[in-house]
Order: sequence, then structure tokens, then C-alpha cells
Amino acid sequence: MTKYLTLVMLLFFSVSTYATQTFSDPALNGKPTPEGADIALYVVDTASGKEIYSERAEQFQQPASLQKIITGLGARLVLDKDFRFETTMETTDRDVIINFSGDPTFTRTHLRVLVEKLKLKQTTIDGNLYLNGSAFDTSERAVGLPWDIMGVCYSAPSSSI
Repeated sequence: MTKYLTLVMLLFFSVSTYATQTFSDPALNGKPTPEGADIALYVVDTASGKEIYSERAEQFQQPASLQKIITGLGARLVLDKDFRFETTMETTDRDVIINFSGDPTFTRTHLRVLVEKLKLKQTTIDGNLYLNGSAFDTSERAVGLPWDIMGVCYSAPSSSI
């Protein structure tokens, strides 16, 4: 129960005070939200799968910083401390496939090292180079996100690459 209370407290204390949004639950009314903000809330007991509270849960929302923090916290609580992401490379007849697993620390330098290791095994890539991002089976952008804001840091797509 403490986890849920912390989650709800983080949600309400992390927004600026500009305007208020009306909730169906009177206890939630009067909480500060930025002007033009749109809040949806869905709290589930992870042990039983039972819904504890729902407010406009069907509303698609753009991921915000708080959601990213909670996702990171959830990963920390669920994944073993020795968990490691694995990025692999495989070759077929002429093609090279790099399989990404969603490692948030993977950089261009890491990719360059993988390609250099490939060069040690063979001199050229005769076929195609494929970047396989299928580890995440959902869309990279939420429904309703504009296509032209992908260059904005907070609008980075959810991708395993």
C-alpha cells in the first residue's frame, strides 16, 4: 500500500500550480495542475491485478518525466540486481543483423565497437545491415503524439534501439 501512496503523492506534488482540473473523486479536486494539462490516473494492485482507482484511464497520455521515473523505479524493484541488457549481432548468408534489447546506456560508440568486431571477422558486409528493434512489441509513439516533435528531448520514442 505504501508503494501506491508514494506513487499518488509523486503524481500530485510534481506538478506546478497554475490551474485545477475537476476529478470525479472530490478528494482529488483542488490539486494543482499546469494550465492546459491533462491528467489520467490508473492504480492497480500488482499482486492481485485488482483496480484500486481509475480516473480517465482510457485517455492516452504523452509520457512525462514522472512516468519515466516511476518506470525506472518499477524496473529497479522488479529486475534482479545482476540484470544486464544484451545487444547481439548475427550474420546470415550476406546480411548482418544487430538485435537491440532496449539498453538505455547503449551509445553510438558501443555500436561502433560492435561493427569493428565484425570487421575483424570479415572485411566487408556484402548484404544489408539490419537494426532489429523488435524487442518492444508496441508502437514507438503514443496515439495522438504529433509527428514533428520527435526532435524534442522529452518526446523521444519508446524503442529498443
